[in-house]
Amino acid sequence: MDSCMTSRHAMKGDETPARPGIVLVNPPLLWGQEDRMDLKPPLNLMYLASWLKHQGHAAPIIDTVSLRLPLEAVIERLVSLAPRFLGVPFYQGSRETTICLCRAVKNRIPELLIIGGGPLMTTFSEDLMLEQSIDAGVLGEGELTLTELLETADQAGWSRIPGLALRDAAGNVFRTPPRSPIESLDSLPFLDTSQPDLSPYSAFQEKLGMPRWLFLSSSRGCPFRCVFCATPVLWPGPVRRLSVQRLIEEIRYHRRNDPALGIGFMDDSFFSDKIWLNEFFNAIAAEHVRYCCIGRADHLDAHDAAQLAHGQRALEQQRFSRDDLRTCAQNLNRRQVLFHDRLLIRRAAVGRGEGRRQHQTAKKDAAVLYNLHVNLNAPCPFR
Repeated sequence: MDSCMTSRHAMKGDETPARPGIVLVNPPLLWGQEDRMDLKPPLNLMYLASWLKHQGHAAPIIDTVSLRLPLEAVIERLVSLAPRFLGVPFYQGSRETTICLCRAVKNRIPELLIIGGGPLMTTFSEDLMLEQSIDAGVLGEGELTLTELLETADQAGWSRIPGLALRDAAGNVFRTPPRSPIESLDSLPFLDTSQPDLSPYSAFQEKLGMPRWLFLSSSRGCPFRCVFCATPVLWPGPVRRLSVQRLIEEIRYHRRNDPALGIGFMDDSFFSDKIWLNEFFNAIAAEHVRYCCIGRADHLDAHDAAQLAHGQRALEQQRFSRDDLRTCAQNLNRRQVLFHDRLLIRRAAVGRGEGRRQHQTAKKDAAVLYNLHVNLNAPCPFR
């Protein structure tokens, strides 16, 4: 990739934005209690902030998880920053926590416009928008909609912006027309890692015996339409991917100052596009970078497993079954995978809604993995 690509995706985002206007808050699971640290920072908010910065809008992130901030401290920061908008993501596990934040902010700063997003807003906007402290909901992919929202001076013009959930004068919830997705993911800027502070996440990874990892997404969407997953609603169209050339350039960009940095891909299904996957294998081999990825085991064949093992890469799989594991069992280390599955079990246990079912599924997966007698010479990040 030539230097103009690096300039377009990196240098513009490194300039100081001229127009602040929104603060993004990553809420904890619960207020007033010690919250567990995460392995990865709020990647969704980081991607949004990177895009907004690239468009000339400052978007500070308040990461309550890594900073261990109580609710009162978050509100004081918002008072000090005095943005026009507050952006909050809604997930099932932190739904009530986020609503509590919205109500407290409206009570203290009534003029602050609160914008909700995330998978729960997209799937249950009719319910969430009944909460009077939320002024608007961003549906699906947020970059273009949020940019247009920030650049619309009059709130009365919001109804002309695609991809929003709003309330009319009578309090009835309605949706504006759907927003067309970003056509080419290559147009996205490189992930801005200047905020939030990533050192607490690196320290937590090191505490677990892991190397330093930067998490990225190389695609949006999934070819499957599982009823329990929000992905088909968030990204209903075909899977879109970064070109391999664009992805490799971003990996090089992030590793310039830290050549030992590992890359964790957070895609819904990394293995589904075989043409793209083979191109990726060929390109990543020359980079000498450790990476891990998420994918369905039934997307793997013997060639894919051999490519992963040959490059001494880390492999994480979802939804294990004994049949699925036949093609990749020789590439997994039982002790290392069991350690990661124990983390998965503990994390699933704190969820709400389907958390119990996820917890039981994780335990079943761990039992299947425990019976594997496999070996991997490559080091694994989850040891």
